[in-house]
Amino acid sequence: METFFMEHVWLVYLGLFIVGLAAGKFLKILIRRNMEEEHRDFPSKPVVEILNALLYCALFWKYGFSLETLSFLIFGSILLLIAFIDFKTMLIPNWSVLLILVLGILFAFFNQDVSWLERLIGFFGAGLGLLLIYIFSRGGIGGGDIKLMAAAGFFLGWKLTFWAMLVGSIIGGVFGVIILVSGKGQLKTAIPYGPFLVIGIIGSILFGNEMISWYWSLLIR
Repeated sequence: METFFMEHVWLVYLGLFIVGLAAGKFLKILIRRNMEEEHRDFPSKPVVEILNALLYCALFWKYGFSLETLSFLIFGSILLLIAFIDFKTMLIPNWSVLLILVLGILFAFFNQDVSWLERLIGFFGAGLGLLLIYIFSRGGIGGGDIKLMAAAGFFLGWKLTFWAMLVGSIIGGVFGVIILVSGKGQLKTAIPYGPFLVIGIIGSILFGNEMISWYWSLLIR
């Protein structure tokens, strides 16, 4: 069966795209309900559905037929939900972060590529690191961001989490500079940090290992 799908891989991508659209529709319902609780509107355009479908295809392109792919499909959908909710409300629901942590614990029993020690270092390293930033910046980041990266740290392990935080910080910094230069904000203007962290996490899932290998190749030259 797997051989058949590999020979007709376009069927897999088509199926994943359709499943991604359907899952994205469900995500939009959850996002919209959260928006209603915060008395905010959510656009009716199929942005969530299309992004989720494209993410599913990208994850399969990267990891192929594997349990790891399944875990990242679920993880990726939760990340998209978090990004859209945080962008609109500047809040990350606790239940979404808890879901990531539970999912990470469950798949940790099946995925031996990342050890429990690496996961624990990722959990405490990311969580405590951002907590210190929160303390010294006097609230420069939100508590939801800290919880998100702690949960992601356990899911991914400390290596990929480090790159996710680095990429997210760079993109967030560039966005902040653009806001300042364009005159649409000031230094104290609050911006949602969660979407940038989500971009960093997804980027790390897709390209993090290659980035790590490239970095080490520079060091050992």
